[in-house]
Amino acid sequence: MGLWEKIKKSTGEGVSNVGRETTELMSKIEGLVEKVKKDTADFMTKVEEEVEKRGIKERAAEVDSDLREGAERVKEGMATAAERAADTARAAKLRLEVMDLERKIRADFAEIGGKVYDLLEEGTKPGYVLRNKEVRSLIEEVRAYEKEIVGIEKKLKKLRAA
Repeated sequence: MGLWEKIKKSTGEGVSNVGRETTELMSKIEGLVEKVKKDTADFMTKVEEEVEKRGIKERAAEVDSDLREGAERVKEGMATAAERAADTARAAKLRLEVMDLERKIRADFAEIGGKVYDLLEEGTKPGYVLRNKEVRSLIEEVRAYEKEIVGIEKKLKKLRAA
């Protein structure tokens, strides 16, 4: 395997690993949010049971109200933090996608340059280089990647605005 092939393989594996890790992180964050919601509900249930068990009727309504309000604030704060963390993870994943597409564009540019060089060395006239099927195909591929990047950047802009 030549140096160019090794570099392409190494770069691809690194981007793939980061994408996988980002997906795993998002999954963990969502799991934590669900756990906090469940723990808060469980806590409130235990408080209600304890109030009933101890027979604390005179202050039960006040304590219950205060605890519910506090638990609701904690729940809202955790939900907001989780949403922000999930948005950050989504944005990171989108930025990784852009980086991967930019890497593919760089590889195509290198391939185009090598192909043009080979064609010129073979005696192809400069005006005919762009008519070569491989060169045209690579150029179209680069344009498709550019369109994908524009779409991803629009998604990133929406995430930032939210």
